Amino acid sequence: LSSNTALQVTSALVSLLLLLQGVSSFPTDPRDLTRSGGQLGTTRTTRALRTSTHLLSATESAAASEATTMMSNNARRMTSEAVRKTKMYVASKNERIIDWSNLLPSSCLADADAAKRCDDGIHPSPLDATALLKLLPRGAYTTCRTIGRGTSVYQFEYHVKRLASSSTYMIQEGVLPEGISKLDEDVLAAVTDVDKVRAQTLSCIKKCVAEFRNQYSDRMFPCDEFRITLLQTWLPHDKDLGLEDNTNGSGTSGATMYCHVGILPKRREGEHIKVEVHGHGRNNAAAKDSQWINDRYKVEKGCEECILVNDDGEMLEGTQTNFFLVTKDGRVLTANEGILKGSVRDSVLRVCAENGISLDLRPPTVDDLVHASGAFISSTSRLVMPIHEVVVNVSKEDVSGGNPPKPATYHFPNCEVTKGIQDMVMEDVLTHCASIVD
Repeated sequence: LSSNTALQVTSALVSLLLLLQGVSSFPTDPRDLTRSGGQLGTTRTTRALRTSTHLLSATESAAASEATTMMSNNARRMTSEAVRKTKMYVASKNERIIDWSNLLPSSCLADADAAKRCDDGIHPSPLDATALLKLLPRGAYTTCRTIGRGTSVYQFEYHVKRLASSSTYMIQEGVLPEGISKLDEDVLAAVTDVDKVRAQTLSCIKKCVAEFRNQYSDRMFPCDEFRITLLQTWLPHDKDLGLEDNTNGSGTSGATMYCHVGILPKRREGEHIKVEVHGHGRNNAAAKDSQWINDRYKVEKGCEECILVNDDGEMLEGTQTNFFLVTKDGRVLTANEGILKGSVRDSVLRVCAENGISLDLRPPTVDDLVHASGAFISSTSRLVMPIHEVVVNVSKEDVSGGNPPKPATYHFPNCEVTKGIQDMVMEDVLTHCASIVD
């Protein structure tokens, strides 16, 4: 089956599914969903959309499998799983695409596989967002996702404002080039003025997404979405990195925006999600500082997520997610201070308020876990992810020498409130996006 044929088949299946659920028409362009003002945003349609996504994935996998006997191109022979193991990434610096082959051997240290290639005298392979951020200067960063097959960015304005506010806070806290006490006015405006940040962000995303499609279109599937990471910095990069200079005529650093694009990973249905309560909350939660990329690895373990605590042992957030607990009477508990407030958390609070779900904006305690009916985390790639198992493993160091809660494990096999919020956030995704196509 060709890609076009597979898409036609899956589109027919989606239409049939929606008709069976009482929806007479469904826009194929996600911008039509936004213009509809949410009129299609019923729980029934949302569930149909989620089911149709599974149909798309299943049909595309079958099409990819059959294509192995019909196409000579090796890339076309890849199954979706094989494609996901391929390093398909594009990055840019101020809208100029980074040539991975220009990265010098010193940069290979961030990636073991790339290091081996360098030792063998072969150019380094593309780096994922985390590996690249570790190489680049410290700055404000954010990660967003597309919807509508890469045509729109979810909560675009939220991410723009967070880049600007995080940069402002970091500069006020003294994150400046060495020997510089004040940034040039034009550099300061470029990284803190919301309008300027918005324009640069949109241009960088469009450029990188277009280049990704140009390089990897033969290895993409129709339902693929992009995960986009943006770093805004005013600090100079390592001169050994192999990138062009980013200082201005006076020798101080100019404003630079890096953009990294990859395929948004797909999760398997029915995964058992386990988190561990372990580690102390971040020192600076007011800004999304790329320094956290290195700091968080001190507490991350071999589970889906680590939930960080404050000095009192209260649960704040995950290393990359926001954390929520659902009480037996249907209230939702989540910290409101000492956390980085994510874009999907914003959606959770909004849909709860709109649908009469009680919110208690305070950090959940271990005692709350005893009486909880469910728990979930939220993030750009996960949206709302139900938690099935919570392991409490807090040390004295996590609570600054205080008395940590006793180790315990809690199970949440099924929570209707969490499921309802998950559906409503899926609907919210469709109505809170900005187009990145002209």
